[in-house]
Amino acid sequence: MRQTLEMFIYRKNEQETPATIPLEIDKKTAAGLAKDLLWLTSIDEAPDAPETWRAEVRRSGVVPPAPFGDEAFQEVDDLVQAMKSVLDQSNIDICALVPVAIDIEVSPGIKLVGYIPNCTPGAPMVATEICYRAGAKAYEYTPALRRLAIRLLIARAAGVEINKGFVLARHEGWPNKPDHIVRFRTVMLAASITQAKAKERLAMLCEMARTALVTPCASFGKTTDVENDEMVNSFDSFVSGDDFHQSSEFIVFGDNPEFDEIFHLKSPVIKFWQLHRKILALPDSDRPSVYTVS
Repeated sequence: MRQTLEMFIYRKNEQETPATIPLEIDKKTAAGLAKDLLWLTSIDEAPDAPETWRAEVRRSGVVPPAPFGDEAFQEVDDLVQAMKSVLDQSNIDICALVPVAIDIEVSPGIKLVGYIPNCTPGAPMVATEICYRAGAKAYEYTPALRRLAIRLLIARAAGVEINKGFVLARHEGWPNKPDHIVRFRTVMLAASITQAKAKERLAMLCEMARTALVTPCASFGKTTDVENDEMVNSFDSFVSGDDFHQSSEFIVFGDNPEFDEIFHLKSPVIKFWQLHRKILALPDSDRPSVYTVS
């Protein structure tokens, strides 16, 4: 560190950090355990399979020793049982999910080649997205809705019969708010989005990707969502907020960003977000069980 980065890490009389045994697991680990247990219980229906899995996890040291790890296991069990119940009601067998190959030309010189993951077999197919992560800042539900909407857009552009998708996610309020353990939403494309229109929107998405590769297209809170005459106030409110110094915008633009330098008339950032609004429009309300993307 000293020779390469000129960082002097020596501290005189520095005390050693005492070794500690963690008494809880972090959210990322809990999400991984939930995913493992859901797949295990879907593949292996033996009554002793979950208990065997718990014993292996305990031996691995991933969870705290008993009895401190019991609460973590109970939380994972409750989440998995809630997810299995929703999947069973929707006739979705995660062991039978398959990827669907895609190879289309969305515009001259631009091709999309790859797979739409986690689709039910048969016709019509259903694309699924299962999210296990908790925590407000790392919550996966809204990004999952957008990912699934884009996959449906790709399917329509390719002429593949995937007409809807399901998002199943851990509820961001659970377990502190025990009323709901999971969220489950159906995502559909509006009938007005034809195959030709789907290709047009994917071409715009590719243009956005090229812009984002060379320009940091930050939103600065809700600055890019409001009308033009309100953008300055929204920008100032975000920059002066308590959370600004923990944001990605602070890391990229520093502690004193200027609105006119980022959102000028010819700014690629403005064009990026204008295209973003044209490609997908999700409902503002969190109430509908079916999200129709227009």
